[in-house]
Amino acid sequence: MDRYGSVISRLTATDVEWSVGEGPEIRGPISAILLLLTGRRAALPRLSGPGVDDLRARVATG
Repeated sequence: MDRYGSVISRLTATDVEWSVGEGPEIRGPISAILLLLTGRRAALPRLSGPGVDDLRARVATG
């Protein structure tokens, strides 16, 4: 879906009823998820969940 591999993660908004994908969950406000999906690293501190460590590693390597 996006260059950070959200296809292999479950993205879950914490402030609206919305989620997509399968795999380790990454959760946060919908605004942070939208920033993530557009490639903005500024969203990372606002995200949590079991999939966040893998996400940070993927973002750090490119």
